[in-house]
Formats: sequence, structure tokens, C-alpha cells
Amino acid sequence: MPIACPPKKIKLERYPSLNDRVVLLYAKQENEEVFHPLHLVPPTLVGLAWAIENKYKLEAKNIRNIYKRCKKGITVQMDDDMVKHYSHEDTVLLEVHQIDAETHDITLVEYDTC
Repeated sequence: MPIACPPKKIKLERYPSLNDRVVLLYAKQENEEVFHPLHLVPPTLVGLAWAIENKYKLEAKNIRNIYKRCKKGITVQMDDDMVKHYSHEDTVLLEVHQIDAETHDITLVEYDTC
């Protein structure tokens, strides 16, 4: 009597959930010579704010809005769906706009490395 093979199991690590996915962005401000890694865990707007807080010492709770400026010059207010579309190791210029003594707006500008 032949022994039947057990059914194949789907490897869950091939299909990570959003919370398990990590996106790494390289960011720098205009006056900086080198890029800094921003690890977006999870890759959401909150994860992006935490990464900015970690590298740039701006409290995430004091970030009012995060915007993205594309190469065409269009500026868009970011949301979780936009953050999900960043590719691992994308490069951006990070602009900090002070609104008042504590509050800041952040603009991520697409950076062409070519």
C-alpha cells in the first residue's frame, strides 16, 4: 500500500502581512551629505512618523502632516496606501517645515540618484 504524501503547506513567510513587512527608505535633508536609513515598521504613516522621530529627533506626535512631492512637482498629502507603494531602498529628500514652536510638516521629495 503506497504512502500518500501530506498536502503541501503554503509558506507564510512568502506572503508577509503588512505588519511583518519592512520598508527601508534612504533620506537626507538638503544640507546633509549622506543619507540616513528610515526603517518603516510597519510600512504605514505611523511607522514613517516613528522612523522620522528616531533619526531626526522630531516627536512623531508633533508631526502634523506628511507630504510627498513627486518629480513632476505635484505635492500630495500622504496616507497609508501611499506609504505601501514605496519600494525598498527608495531615496528621498526630507524637508521639515516648522508650523509653530512644536508642530512640523514633513515633505518627502523624490530624489533621482542618477
